[in-house]
Amino acid sequence: NKSESNAVLIAVDRIIPMILRYIAATWLASIVLIGDRAQALDLNAATGSTLQRDWSVPAGLPSTNVWKVAQTTDGYLWLATEGGLARFDGFQFTTFSSRTHDVFTVDDVRNLTEASDGALWVATYGGGVVRLHGDEMQRFDTEDGLDDVVVYSVIQTSDGSIWAGTATSA
Repeated sequence: NKSESNAVLIAVDRIIPMILRYIAATWLASIVLIGDRAQALDLNAATGSTLQRDWSVPAGLPSTNVWKVAQTTDGYLWLATEGGLARFDGFQFTTFSSRTHDVFTVDDVRNLTEASDGALWVATYGGGVVRLHGDEMQRFDTEDGLDDVVVYSVIQTSDGSIWAGTATSA
């Protein structure tokens, strides 16, 4: 029924901004509670400044299709989106994608995890796995041992190993 599908579309249009506002509020509250451990948002510098309230493509988000959100120990909020990886510092988005960084061969980022050494491991849909650590970026694909470049998840095990869940993983 067309009216039911329109109602679903309207509901989704209302729910997504509510979810994003909730994520932003939770993230900002965690910054306040964490205190000096968080480095992405300096609350002293934020005095008198306007925080980002609009989480949309015109505001710098690469895509509104967000697969995963994670906060790293340095305080940054990272969003795995269909249009690339986004880093949010409390004020603005920085995009990591095939248009901005050669290490990304595709823009669809499906998952991410921070390893114990502070490296961010990024699962992409068709571009393998990308490791970000400081200013260093490295891509891993089938030539490096992945059985497929379509990667849905990436985790670190208790022994420190990094595992990737691919489209053809057993």
